[in-house]
Amino acid sequence: MMPAFCKSAGGTLTGRQIDNLVQGVFQTWSRADVLAAAQSPSYTAGAKSDPQQGQKVFGEFCANATGPAAKE
Repeated sequence: MMPAFCKSAGGTLTGRQIDNLVQGVFQTWSRADVLAAAQSPSYTAGAKSDPQQGQKVFGEFCANATGPAAKE
């Protein structure tokens, strides 16, 4: 199960903020040519990673959706 986004369900965003995000995504990304001139970003890390911080963030936001086995 994915974590809630809306405050009324335990998330951090208001319903209006979510509506604005969804509207922006549709307006920006629904055009067929939106990525025509874009170049993919480098997959090289720009800074040294912090596995402990990553594990903390994963536990807070992703573990419920992916299940405990994904933590390993």
